[in-house]
Amino acid sequence: GASAVWAVSIVFVRAHRTSASTLALAPWQMLIAAALLCAAACAAEGPIRHINASSIASLLYVGPVATAFAYWAVVAIGQHFRARTVSMSLLATPCLGILVSAAALGEVVDHGLVLGLLLVTTGVAVSAKSR
Repeated sequence: GASAVWAVSIVFVRAHRTSASTLALAPWQMLIAAALLCAAACAAEGPIRHINASSIASLLYVGPVATAFAYWAVVAIGQHFRARTVSMSLLATPCLGILVSAAALGEVVDHGLVLGLLLVTTGVAVSAKSR
């Protein structure tokens, strides 16, 4: 599902080229996504709990810095490669995150995560072979 949504996003961006740069559009995309995700999170999890200074600092880094950069990078790459290639490559992100957190932080990788890693890897491999 995530791969399909990214593919649609990449095709949409290609079809609607603007005079604004990808970096200039990123804050607006982040604002719209944050509003939608905040509403969905509040509906699913209830009202926002107390946020401390450490949480605010994390949000200020993850939102405008890390996420905006990642969005810019994906859109920029999507302008040069096929949507299918980029969306399949993006599926490696959670897999890499799981492996790095296990290696760097000693987090436990349980059977469910291993199964997920295998399924994603198999899906990407099958997709790559079906070109």
